Amino acid sequence: MLARRKERQNVRFGETVDFFDSDLYVGVKPTTSGDSQRVAIDVGRDGFGTQHQDICRGESHTFFLKNPYEIRVFNVSSVSAVLNVTELPIVETADTVFQSSSIFRGADENENFSDSEIEALRSQLDALEKKIEELYSFSTAEADYTRSAFKLLDDKLATSSKASWRQTAYGVLVSVGLSVSVDLEQAVSFFNMAESYLSSTTNYLLGNG
Repeated sequence: MLARRKERQNVRFGETVDFFDSDLYVGVKPTTSGDSQRVAIDVGRDGFGTQHQDICRGESHTFFLKNPYEIRVFNVSSVSAVLNVTELPIVETADTVFQSSSIFRGADENENFSDSEIEALRSQLDALEKKIEELYSFSTAEADYTRSAFKLLDDKLATSSKASWRQTAYGVLVSVGLSVSVDLEQAVSFFNMAESYLSSTTNYLLGNG
């Protein structure tokens, strides 16, 4: 898992400062509500649009710009605010979903899947791929990538150990989830959907019971 990055700065109202070596740009100004303990935050990243949120002192908001960034407001003065910015790798978000699944937390067996396990998982992978195609709009490149990703998972069912396939599936689903998600909520929704489809294959069939 990638380590979190954290950085704290005192940002003057009307200024835009960079965090994490110019990876993230954050601007702060007073809110139009006149609340002296609430500030207006604008967050941007190269290649992404700017996101806006009003945040009260002591509270936080998570912005999604490919990775989630949590911004917590500390001290607020008449001219500036102290911001603590934490990058939350998307892998952490996937962990909270996938690691609760019998698919991804099974013992690291070196055995291969049985024919019945392969059949069950292939059925669920096909159903999941069709559901993704229904729910998301793809560019040609994204559609090609998604098809090749699911083909890889299908091919590896017959050639990989259970432990190896789980690791591959985890990485593939995180990557596909990133490519189709525009915000953190959508990413979590995707991960939950993927986990649901795969976990509907019984523990008995997967050898986890």
